[in-house]
Amino acid sequence: MSCKSLFLVLSASLASSSATAQNPAQSPAPPVITRPANDSKIVQPRAISGTCPALAYPQEARRLELEGQFRARVEIGPDGSIVEITIYKSSGHKALDEASLSYVQSCKYSPGTVDGEPRRMGLPVTYNWKLEPPASATAPASAARERPGG
Repeated sequence: MSCKSLFLVLSASLASSSATAQNPAQSPAPPVITRPANDSKIVQPRAISGTCPALAYPQEARRLELEGQFRARVEIGPDGSIVEITIYKSSGHKALDEASLSYVQSCKYSPGTVDGEPRRMGLPVTYNWKLEPPASATAPASAARERPGG
């Protein structure tokens, strides 16, 4: 089964929301989960090319020689705006996490679609913050960063 077929669309039940409004003591029903049809064309959200600035290593983190991996899920709304960011794994360093969040928020996004209709969808992002060795080193290491959506 492909990742596309596992995409879940959450929709609130009108019946449960009206029942909750009439009886506030009653807890709301869980959202109804539906899947797109197997033949649906699903396009994942992505950062729009050319809208993201260069990702710079924070000076404080460089000075302290901090490294780490940051992983998050960025929820992109039907209009391409960021709806929510959920951090799954901190880099372990505030400066690197803040730089990752700032970078994600500075990009512009195209929304995901199902059969051409924009939908709210999640976009996984990962930044591997790794310092380059000094220029005098013989084998330079590369900093691996995945840009949002690509």
